[in-house]
Amino acid sequence: MATAFISPRWWPKNHGHVMVVPNAHYENLYDLPSHYGHAIHDLAREVAIAIRTTYGCDGTSLRQHNEPAGNQDRWHYHMHVFPRYAGDGLYFTHPQQDFTPAEQRLPYAYKLRQYFESGAPN
Repeated sequence: MATAFISPRWWPKNHGHVMVVPNAHYENLYDLPSHYGHAIHDLAREVAIAIRTTYGCDGTSLRQHNEPAGNQDRWHYHMHVFPRYAGDGLYFTHPQQDFTPAEQRLPYAYKLRQYFESGAPN
């Protein structure tokens, strides 16, 4: 009911952040059925634990936006799961304009895949 992937759009000090999306189209939180919301939250939690375990970060943040006034700029519901580092300034920076090439995203995907394939507890 939900899918997670390494975002192609990176913030300067939070590389490898993950997007969690429903497997059906919903524009924003207001349209999202509860069962999709539960699936997304459960997966985001698992991803946050995996990021904390494998990236060597100090913590994680989840972020989601609705409507232009809420900073939504993609019209498909999605939740960000960010690795966080002391002093990273995530909320004071903007994403890079260009998409990050797949070869730069792959090491993060491999870390997370290895974590989930190892049967690590969530």
